Amino acid sequence: MPATKADIERILMNQAELAQTLKDLTAQLQKANTELQAKIKALTDAINNNTGDVPQEVVDAANALKVAVQGVDDIVPDAAPPIVPQVP
Repeated sequence: MPATKADIERILMNQAELAQTLKDLTAQLQKANTELQAKIKALTDAINNNTGDVPQEVVDAANALKVAVQGVDDIVPDAAPPIVPQVP
């Protein structure tokens, strides 16, 4: 049985909802990334500006955080730069 107009409208609505959900999740992830990068920078600056000895466990924790954030970043590969055709 062919799809009815109502079926098609429902499918299109579901796709629109899915697209919005994906946009919302992308925005949320970008916000989280910005916040994490700021925290890492603040932590790194604090370690680098410390006039006393920084305990190795603090340095190790900062390095572990960097590795964890990189792991999250690596989940989705960065977009490849656009290919620009060469003009002979």
